[in-house]
Amino acid sequence: MTTWPSTLVIRRDAFNETPPARQLRSSMDVGPDKVRRRTTLAPRNITIQMLLTDALLDTFDDFYVANDTGIFDFVHPRTTETMTARFTDEPPTYESMDNLWNVKVTLELLP
Repeated sequence: MTTWPSTLVIRRDAFNETPPARQLRSSMDVGPDKVRRRTTLAPRNITIQMLLTDALLDTFDDFYVANDTGIFDFVHPRTTETMTARFTDEPPTYESMDNLWNVKVTLELLP
């Protein structure tokens, strides 16, 4: 399986994680809503940012083009566990910052 390039370092100060929505809520005729768990396993989204040089941006762009629909191994920035991930349907953004690029991308961590 493909692995996230180790040269693409994730900024810890610009990391965002969203736990999966696992609840299913149903309105009742009388009383409070009924709430149950939809699933025990669900994907978890994380948004990461990286400050990259031109050469590292090329590395990321090549990795994205080659794996935009595939799965890959990814080291979680918070837990440092190796997980299976894939890109979401939201494309990455590249923002120029003088001589660096601020790259923002959302990944889906698979259970």
